Amino acid sequence: MHNLGEEAVQRLREFQLRLTPQRQAILEYLLQHPTHPRAEEIYAEVRQHFPSISLGTVYNTLNLLVEKGIVQQITSVDKSTRFDLSRDDHYHLVCERCGRIMDYTHPTLRQALSEVEAESGWKVSPHRLELVGLCPQCQAQSPAEVRPQPGTATRAQPDTSPPEQPGADIRPQPTTDANP
Repeated sequence: MHNLGEEAVQRLREFQLRLTPQRQAILEYLLQHPTHPRAEEIYAEVRQHFPSISLGTVYNTLNLLVEKGIVQQITSVDKSTRFDLSRDDHYHLVCERCGRIMDYTHPTLRQALSEVEAESGWKVSPHRLELVGLCPQCQAQSPAEVRPQPGTATRAQPDTSPPEQPGADIRPQPTTDANP
């Protein structure tokens, strides 16, 4: 098993939790898929090896692993819950259009955390930093190709359609922000 996997197994033992075949399969999936999968994705794969496993068991296992600090739970911009086995100090780049999440590390960000602790006197416990923007694939798409994931935020466009009967329908004029 990979070093991270060994660490996860060790943490299960520390909490006196059994490493059931289902828990092992879920941990292995997270190790092999550092793409921050949803519980449903994990379930679909694990079910191929354990046909009797339920989605509820996958959720319960993931919630237990999150509670024990073995797995991180991430809420994506599309409001879906995703899971990350990586426990090292890293941050997430989140695409606001397609929902893709990518791990990111940078020495300057780690240095900034150290400076925050030194200047404030605080000891920062596990923390999260998500940088939201557009991934390279979404940047390469033309506006006509853009199809946001269900649940992702989109900006409302003003209603520019003409009234049904000119002069009979008075609509408030849309306001625009000075800083779009």
